[in-house]
Amino acid sequence: MPDYLPPELLINVLKRLPVKTLLRFRSVSKEWYSLITNPYFITQHLDRSLAAPHTLVRYCTFKPNQNPYSGIEHYSVRFDNNTAFDEYAKPECPFTSFGFCFRIVGSCNGLICLLDTFEGDVHNLLLWNPLIGKSVAVPRPEVSFTSGQCPDFCTYGFGFDESRNDYKVVAIMPPDQIQGFQSKQSQAAIYSLNSGIWREISPKGLRCSTSSTFGVQPAYLNGVAHWVGTDPRKRWREAECFCIVTFSMTDEVFGEIKLPEKGYVNVDNLLESKLCLSVSQESLAFIKVDCYYWVWVMKKYGMEESWALLFKVKTGSVWRGFVGFRMNGEFVVCTSSRSLVSTSSSSLVSYDHESKHVKDLGIPDSGIQKTMLVHSFHLENYVESLVLLEWGAYAPEHTGGTSYGSLMQNGLNEAEETEKLREEE
Repeated sequence: MPDYLPPELLINVLKRLPVKTLLRFRSVSKEWYSLITNPYFITQHLDRSLAAPHTLVRYCTFKPNQNPYSGIEHYSVRFDNNTAFDEYAKPECPFTSFGFCFRIVGSCNGLICLLDTFEGDVHNLLLWNPLIGKSVAVPRPEVSFTSGQCPDFCTYGFGFDESRNDYKVVAIMPPDQIQGFQSKQSQAAIYSLNSGIWREISPKGLRCSTSSTFGVQPAYLNGVAHWVGTDPRKRWREAECFCIVTFSMTDEVFGEIKLPEKGYVNVDNLLESKLCLSVSQESLAFIKVDCYYWVWVMKKYGMEESWALLFKVKTGSVWRGFVGFRMNGEFVVCTSSRSLVSTSSSSLVSYDHESKHVKDLGIPDSGIQKTMLVHSFHLENYVESLVLLEWGAYAPEHTGGTSYGSLMQNGLNEAEETEKLREEE
């Protein structure tokens, strides 16, 4: 193979390669480094990766001989198809939480937004690309929190503004969390990665109060963050007081979506129920947990009449809580130490509502007490990307010793292997 390739052919080959290979290829030359870290190429690579997503799993274990409320976080990126859940990459988390573990606000285009809260304070807010090992520390919102107030009542969301090619973090603060404000209106602020600053935005349309108390994390779909909220216009004992709050990352506008008509909390068992939002096969999903898992999906996004009950299944004494959905739509829950699968003590199992079959996902038993088990897990679709690679980029010296031709031949071989793996999925 010749040592020279036209730029368009070179880009066409390189964008097919996995991130770990491209990171290694940066050392070929300054020209290759500039190409791979160029925002245009990063976007081209991302566009291709979006067609072949993986699944991200976070689980925690105890630190030996240390505080039982302090955990070790493990991240695993998995191939996810109907027959396999094999590990693709296992990035090491370079951060330490002040509490038991980080709260994952969300994941978008290979970036993970991590929130670290402990004893009423926000200690860290990070954007992290685990497969390239780069991160950006997000400053605290300029609107300060009232000292000593529980951070669970401050809501965050994360997503991508496609029109501006910008990643954003939105913070929603109820009035009793904001110093110097007597208004009953919630306040909102947004952080832009491009600008590196927070700015206040209009809370118009934000009529419902949001809180992570009702949902472990927001659901992100179609450029919009979604939270379960409560409508102050309704009495607490009214079932209709619950709704879905939305925020468009592009328009920076709040909105509302009604829950399924039969999806409200049983007002006689308010404290025994839990409401969650998620994404299942590119559809918004609503999950109500009481003595059953009730799972609805919105067949046509934005059309409230398209809510449909997908299935319900009894919780039993072993399933400890909802975690997420696999790419094939299987329902994932964490289990107590006695697993439904007798051959293993796995902490995660998936449930196929059509076949009623339960699968062991091979995540090791964490040994975490039941009250903290659900919060230690996270599962959602994940796309490998080079986003953040251009931050602080510099061109290293040429390593030498290998010709472009042989490197490109290796690259073509790796591209073919990657393509085969994607086809198998």
